[in-house]
Amino acid sequence: MSKIQKSRFKRSRSLGVSLYGEEKDAFNFRNYKPGQHGQDVHRKTSTYSIQLAEKQKLRYVYDIREEQFRKIFIKSSRQKGDTVTNLIAALEYRLDAVVYRSNFVSTFGKAKQMINHRHIMVNGKIVNIRSYVLKDGDVVSVAPKAKDMDYVKASVENSGRKIPDYLKLEDKFAIKVVRKPSFSEVPYAFVVDPQLVVEWYSNKIS
Repeated sequence: MSKIQKSRFKRSRSLGVSLYGEEKDAFNFRNYKPGQHGQDVHRKTSTYSIQLAEKQKLRYVYDIREEQFRKIFIKSSRQKGDTVTNLIAALEYRLDAVVYRSNFVSTFGKAKQMINHRHIMVNGKIVNIRSYVLKDGDVVSVAPKAKDMDYVKASVENSGRKIPDYLKLEDKFAIKVVRKPSFSEVPYAFVVDPQLVVEWYSNKIS
């Protein structure tokens, strides 16, 4: 198991959930905090710690730095409409999220790798920025040279994950962004309350 994967799974254990929904996630076998005294830690849960944990769940699963995540929240809070809906849409409109939801790859990490290595196209053009913000009607596809890669074929052909309704499969290597998702439609592998994320940042920014 790679150092990066171990680090990701430590996040699951620290938050008490399986963030990635993978069978080999360490949380499934050691559902207590990492470290020598992980099983002995009994902390009182405060409103602050609960809000922080919910924020970290979203930040970690999308693998976004705190500064960037904060900017996404601020932008979402200033848009018209519900802040939770705007925030979730901003996260799901990212190119790496759509590549993962489309089952082109099996993990967010591999989605990032595919994009960085110029294996992903948007409307027929290579895009190598994982934070690229898509819009309704955009078509995301696997570049021709990457369609025969073993891990791509394995994910496309064998993934048991359902593609959410706000995306439309054009063919097995291409998907169209149809509309803004609602929070309830996003297939997270864990339970999260985004309203607590809004409360966390509202308290910090105000």
